[in-house]
Amino acid sequence: MKSAFFRKAASVVVAAFTLMTVVAAVPSASANPANDPTPENIGVLTTKSGIDVSTLQVIGENGSPITAVGGLGSHGGHETRLVRTEYGTYVSYITEHIKREDIPANDTDHEHWGNGIAVFKIMKITSEGSHVIFTGEYPKANGSCTPNVLNAGDGKLYVTILCENPDRYYETMGTPEFTNSGWYTVYEVDMTTDNVTNVASTKFDYPTSPLDDHGYGYTQPILDREHGKLYALACGGEAPGFLAWNILDLNTMTWDPTCHCVQLFARYCYINGYPDGKGGFTVVIERDAPSSALAEAIGCTFTSDGYFFDAVNIMHVPDPTVDALEDHVVWEPNYKPGGNNFQASASHYGSGGCTYLDNEGRLHVIYSVTYFTTPTSRTTKVSGVYHAVFDLDGNEIYNELIPTALLDKNGTKTYSGPNGFVMTQAWDGTYYIFLLWGGTTGTKLEAWSSPSSDGIEFTRAFKDVPLKTADGVSPADGTHPIIANSRNFSVRDGIAAIIFHTGGSAGDPYYYFSVKLDEPVPHDHVWVETVTEPTCANEGYTVKVCSICGERIIDDRTPALGHEWGEWTVTVEPTEQATGVRERVCSRCGATDSEELPPVAHVHDYVAVVTPPTCTGAGFTTYTCACGDTYTGDPVDPLGHTPGETVIENAVDGSCTVGAYREEVVYCTVCGEEIS
Repeated sequence: MKSAFFRKAASVVVAAFTLMTVVAAVPSASANPANDPTPENIGVLTTKSGIDVSTLQVIGENGSPITAVGGLGSHGGHETRLVRTEYGTYVSYITEHIKREDIPANDTDHEHWGNGIAVFKIMKITSEGSHVIFTGEYPKANGSCTPNVLNAGDGKLYVTILCENPDRYYETMGTPEFTNSGWYTVYEVDMTTDNVTNVASTKFDYPTSPLDDHGYGYTQPILDREHGKLYALACGGEAPGFLAWNILDLNTMTWDPTCHCVQLFARYCYINGYPDGKGGFTVVIERDAPSSALAEAIGCTFTSDGYFFDAVNIMHVPDPTVDALEDHVVWEPNYKPGGNNFQASASHYGSGGCTYLDNEGRLHVIYSVTYFTTPTSRTTKVSGVYHAVFDLDGNEIYNELIPTALLDKNGTKTYSGPNGFVMTQAWDGTYYIFLLWGGTTGTKLEAWSSPSSDGIEFTRAFKDVPLKTADGVSPADGTHPIIANSRNFSVRDGIAAIIFHTGGSAGDPYYYFSVKLDEPVPHDHVWVETVTEPTCANEGYTVKVCSICGERIIDDRTPALGHEWGEWTVTVEPTEQATGVRERVCSRCGATDSEELPPVAHVHDYVAVVTPPTCTGAGFTTYTCACGDTYTGDPVDPLGHTPGETVIENAVDGSCTVGAYREEVVYCTVCGEEIS
């Protein structure tokens, strides 16, 4: 952990980094006021702090709830399921599961979908309520494989379907190797018309790693708008595990066929990903290690078997075209070799509890810790909630236990925190953490805030605000809050959009509400520019961020420079039997280019053996190359026989009863063969 002095100094340093990945924009003047996502009844619940909380909307069609399908429709760790834009607030989740046995036998479109069909909906929330704009389907997946919504800007929205599960494609094409495949689909929503188009759909066999058991699958997209890329991440395996990703080029809407994969110590779950602003990406991820693998790796024994959410890590991939990452530990237990360790946990409803990328480019991680210091007796339980701050390269800035007054109402001996918490910033940069406290009598909202210059020292803004529908009903056990934030490029205009559900069982609805934090103030923009120079492969551009409101634009785009290739150098000489390779290096960026060289032609004059023609046989010359290959030249016609003189053979004198007889024979004078 870092000292208070260090964390303050580090904050100043990080504040100088202009964020290139967070959309922070006021609604455009061209947006249709009728599509204002702010509910008309906002402010019905006004807190003592003056912050307005709207009444609840049930997400559905014409006031009728569209419920989630158990854990698949309401699985935690998906802050990219909800996005707030100047055109409205959009949400997507799984609403129906059609079991394999219920798929008609003559349904050839789904005959290989071994787990059945997952039906999902894209819904838009405005002041008039919510309504469905699209219904789609994909092979039903286990794990954290649900729709995600991402604001692409310029009136475009992406909804991604990223599936990873070992038995999804059973029997696909009749080959078992396709049973470990990914089903990746990207839908584009034109938010001016709400027209939905499937723009990029494919499937992959992965990972390119020697892992026989891919295990439980978790997926998540990362949108890098500056570099025109979308990264489809998946993790799984057992021990070892893996993190894999495929790359979609948003300019051409084509998938790179290469699946990049890094092998990890164990299985990891719940991916929270952000572009790093430099062409790479950073993820917050939890280790979900089997106890057997932990015992073998660290020489411990465990009193329980199974999988332990026992560590939180930040993994930075600086170059997504290379199968490599930088692993940084947020928290992991101090296992004692030879000890009898009980399960250690560093999560709270997935994803380390909460992640948020702030306006200064700092990555916040709020996570809970629960473990036993004396595992055999289980008497000393250490629990608490921590707040860590890292930069996007994975360097720690701050990582401390949060005072028990925040998030944990029952102290450090037993953890009994809220039913979920989410973090965001107001229009003026003030930090907020929202907490849901759910119970049988209803769900209440609590908020803590920190000045825009800090983001570390929080004080309570309000508590115990009941969340109610317009008819005064407060749903019981509200849990798993999801907030529109920087992960999916939600606009920041002083309003926080939040959804939550009630328990995660089949038939549970989602609820939507908003919190009006502050008002955008009219002003002249004060632009802070960050110039990215063009490279050989990537275009250059200038990112302008208003230091007052955070509005962000990209302009001054310049084309990529193109490579300055040097001379070709042969690195593998071709032979008569095999191709060769030659390479060249860009003098500007050091990139390499290679191509095959065709096999060289045989030189068949190394050894020549002449077989002369005979009277009856053709002649030829056999040429042998230095490599051993032989070649036979054109034939020379046979010479033909050279007849000699006629020879009398077998002469018989005649008698009274036998006539005279003789044979006249001609032989070749060259070969001696009888020719007549």
